[in-house]
Amino acid sequence: MSQSATHLAGQPAGNSYDDVPYPSNPIDKSHPDRLHCIAAIFGMRPAPVDRCRVLEIGCAGGGNLLPMAEALPDSQFVGIDLSSRQIEQAKTTARTLDLSNVELQEMNILDVDERLGKFDYVICHGVFSWVRRQLQDKLFSICAENLRPQGVAMISYNTYPGWRMRGIVRDMMSYHAQQFSDLKQRIEQAKAMLSFIVEAASKDEPYGQFLRSEAKMLEGKPDGYLFHEHLEETNEPLYFHDFVSRAAQFRVQYLADTSISSMLTKHLPPEVRGTLKILGTDQIKTEQYLDFLRNRMFRHTLLCHADVTLNRKLTIQPVLDLFVASNLAPQDKDLDLRSVGPAVFKNAGGMVTSHEPLGKAAFWHLHRIWPRAERFPELVKEAQRLARSGEPDPEQTATDTDQLAAAMLDCFLGEHLELHSLPSPFVSEISERPVASRSARLQAAQSPIVTNRRHELVALDDVNRQLVRYLDGTHGRGDLVSHLTRLARDGQVRVEINNRPVADGEKLREALANTVDVCLPRLAQCALLVN
Repeated sequence: MSQSATHLAGQPAGNSYDDVPYPSNPIDKSHPDRLHCIAAIFGMRPAPVDRCRVLEIGCAGGGNLLPMAEALPDSQFVGIDLSSRQIEQAKTTARTLDLSNVELQEMNILDVDERLGKFDYVICHGVFSWVRRQLQDKLFSICAENLRPQGVAMISYNTYPGWRMRGIVRDMMSYHAQQFSDLKQRIEQAKAMLSFIVEAASKDEPYGQFLRSEAKMLEGKPDGYLFHEHLEETNEPLYFHDFVSRAAQFRVQYLADTSISSMLTKHLPPEVRGTLKILGTDQIKTEQYLDFLRNRMFRHTLLCHADVTLNRKLTIQPVLDLFVASNLAPQDKDLDLRSVGPAVFKNAGGMVTSHEPLGKAAFWHLHRIWPRAERFPELVKEAQRLARSGEPDPEQTATDTDQLAAAMLDCFLGEHLELHSLPSPFVSEISERPVASRSARLQAAQSPIVTNRRHELVALDDVNRQLVRYLDGTHGRGDLVSHLTRLARDGQVRVEINNRPVADGEKLREALANTVDVCLPRLAQCALLVN
């Protein structure tokens, strides 16, 4: 949640977001590149991501918006939030990063009108459920009035039925904490209350197990998350079908979920799919029943204008113009790319089995170049080279293109791989004078958690953190080793060999030289290095 419910409604109450800032981090599901690809898959003609206009409603401290602006210098970004403290923080960061394509305004949602202009992409994460009906309707109105004809909006919100259970935790913490006026004390008392209930509840009953899982989820969250998620006055979840119905009143329609696999039934048992086919007579009903099955708590919903014609019968055509990335790893180290037979590829999201040489070669190549994405036509050529001998004729290439595009689309729908509209905004090769993104360098000076060029958070240890801060494109390998050596001698970096600290001498420099040689490829693998 990003903006204060009471203040947004125009009441004179103080803004709790100034007192307890909300964590401002990258949200990969909100990136225009992701919105573009999903819209294209469903038949839209979304604006090119490298030349677009983006509005973020509830931008907080700019943790989501500013890394986008840095990576897409020819696009324009506007961020609004009612918290003056967080807007000033975002402006300071933008100035430090020398971003000229960002406009940040302290603004009430109700004040958004045609003067703000039209946008290709609108992002509204963590606002909708935490404001009252008048403000929710205004968000739908912005989607209708400030989106360009082929524009895409993303709105996230808490959903039923899952939030009925999570609401129990909110209710008990709010009930106890409301008797304390000091915000910090309210947060500490809310934590204490939850801890008490968890300890007192039976460990063998479903209720106690649920409470423990919620407490564990909140353990790693900052105080700002707990306060605004559970202790704010307003938190109004709703069913997915209600959200879509209300959006339709403003001539805005449901496009997709940012997690496309959650829209589909293909991974369910046959008897479940059969029943859902009878119950779910359209896409909205199908997804609502799926939410019932999964006890879903939260959604990232994409919207577009009601007069846009969507293609729900997906085709391979959009894939042909996109880039593909995948970290699916072959499970057979001695994989024969030219043989016919099953080959298993796995990642954290699941498993894919490919039987044909072309598919096996494509997945192997994507794994080899990960995290970099490959343009689809180039992927076809490389897969042909690896899977076949000789030059394929045009007819064979056309067949291979269709076959591979269908496989890539199917894996994208299952979230086993990524589609992108642009080349990867990072480098995998280590240059003589490596460069980390300006955002990452600035963040590394303040925290061990930085944003990479895949719009993800990356945790750095002390050595990598100090290394990232120094990667400004003016230092070679020897400079990096000397810099880390000075830091180690000053006690700012700890170096160990065989679990024994090394403080000085030639062994220290040698150890740090080896460290640099190991760390730079890892930083590249984490998508932190740029041209």
